[in-house]
Amino acid sequence: MSESIKAVHHEYIRAIFQKEESLLKVYWQLAPQKRTLFSLYFNESYNDAIKILRLSKLVRRSQWLSIEKYNDIPIREGCNHWTISGVNHSPYMVELGVKQANNKFFAMLRTKLVQASEERLPIVEQLQTDSTTPAWTEFVSSYSYYQSGGRHI
Repeated sequence: MSESIKAVHHEYIRAIFQKEESLLKVYWQLAPQKRTLFSLYFNESYNDAIKILRLSKLVRRSQWLSIEKYNDIPIREGCNHWTISGVNHSPYMVELGVKQANNKFFAMLRTKLVQASEERLPIVEQLQTDSTTPAWTEFVSSYSYYQSGGRHI
C-alpha cells in the first residue's frame, strides 16, 4: 500500500500546551470513514453538521477526574488546527465532534489528559489510531453511542 493511501486512513488529535503564552494548540485529522459512519448512523450529512472543538477543564475529585466546565468552539469545514488562548495550568481534555440537529454533541476524536508540568516541558498526550482500517469494519451494521450524565475519565 502506498504512503499516500495510508495517510487517508490515519487519524489523530494532538493537544500541545505552551505554558509561557497560556496557549493550547490542537491539531487533528479525521478519517473519511468516520464522517461516512456519522452520516449513515444519524441520517445527517457530516458536511452540514456544525463542527465543534470542545475544551473540557478537568478537576480532581477523590481518585477521579471529572469535567468541571467545558467550552464549545465552532470550527469551519476543512480546518485541521486551532489555537486556544487563556488556558491555565489545570488539566484539560479536547474533543473534536459535531453538534447534531437536536443540539447534542457527538465526539469523534478525543485527547487524553493534557496538562503543563511546572518543572519540565509540557506533557503532551494524544489519541492515535492504527493507519489501516480493520477488515471486519465492512461487516459492521451498527454503531453504539453511549451518553452518561456524569462522565469519569
